[in-house]
Amino acid sequence: MLFPLARLLAAVSPPLARYQDTLFTMSSRLSARTRKIVGTFVLVAFIVCWAFFAMLLGLRILENASGLTQGVYYIATGCLWALPAMFLLKWMLKPDPEEDA
Repeated sequence: MLFPLARLLAAVSPPLARYQDTLFTMSSRLSARTRKIVGTFVLVAFIVCWAFFAMLLGLRILENASGLTQGVYYIATGCLWALPAMFLLKWMLKPDPEEDA
């Protein structure tokens, strides 16, 4: 998740290019256990923020809408959080690289 953004920043900003390898290898140095605990906190924060902004947007846009329209909106936004969360879960659950001894 963070690492494609780091690659883009390194391409745009030459001073960041020297840190590019550090940012890419950072993920491989985290153990599966560490990725899971970090990902859990990030996922909870993401869901709370998603719910808050979906509520704000719904209150702003659907102020005079019918109950059916509001229900469809809240059901849709209640399900759509899973799409961005899939990438975080994929990162969290990837296995540890095998160490050559």
